[in-house]
Amino acid sequence: MLFQKLRKKYDSAALVQYVDKKELFLPDCIFTKELSVFQSIVKYLKENLALKNNEIASLLYTNRQSVWQAYNKSKRLPKFSITPSKFPIPVSCFSSSLTTLEAIIVYLKGYLNYHEIGLLLKRNERTIWTVYQKAKKKYQDNDLLEFKLLFNAVKRRYKLSSLDLVRFLDEKEILIPDCIFTKNLSVFQSVVIYLKKNLHLKNNKIALLLHKSQKSIWQAYNKSKKLSSFRIVSSKYFIPVSCFTPSLTILESVVVYLKERWLLNYHQIGLLLKRDDRTIWTVYQRAKKKI
Repeated sequence: MLFQKLRKKYDSAALVQYVDKKELFLPDCIFTKELSVFQSIVKYLKENLALKNNEIASLLYTNRQSVWQAYNKSKRLPKFSITPSKFPIPVSCFSSSLTTLEAIIVYLKGYLNYHEIGLLLKRNERTIWTVYQKAKKKYQDNDLLEFKLLFNAVKRRYKLSSLDLVRFLDEKEILIPDCIFTKNLSVFQSVVIYLKKNLHLKNNKIALLLHKSQKSIWQAYNKSKKLSSFRIVSSKYFIPVSCFTPSLTILESVVVYLKERWLLNYHQIGLLLKRDDRTIWTVYQRAKKKI
């Protein structure tokens, strides 16, 4: 299974991070016979969203010169008038291994046939078929891209969150969203409350996951049980419970994970955990001596 193959190289949190980035969507009304698909996208991002050439180049996995050339050829046409779209295209479908046209066709093929894609992109049906066959040979060797396309398709079809889907795919892993941390609770208390009230785990199960005694879990929960379950909002980082170890405190484990897995600096970790930068620095230095 593709998910299990990727789990040997990446933890579940990394996979969620990859597929769950904040998304830009391209309306399907921008495609026209007068412009290539690439030119249409560049024009929309440049004129309608006011993005700079370097930002567009980064999103489309190309260079600034290509973006400049595409826009230069398209700016003679008036700015797009945006109408409601039936099939908005996420910018995250683009990759360095596929052309812009290939990436869009691969994405749309999960929902439409060749004829329908041709109508949408204002291209010949045979062209769509040819481009898709060529793209298939490329993206079949790109496991992460294939996983991302499948993952997002399943999310939309069954109306699942990324967390729910990962928990279904990887029963051994539980991911803790970064939105649960607050100034009013210790990191340990926040984690315990999330596991207890949001995921409805029992004290002995939580103790096992966090490498703590049941008494410690009870005390952490007892101090904060008046609080309701966390309202889970969009999170940028997810902390896998597998990062916790017997040799480190919960705070130390979280700080080490964010510092070494995501290369965040002390200030960024402090903002995430609602803690002072100096506290994060001290905790990390202490943890390093234990590892």
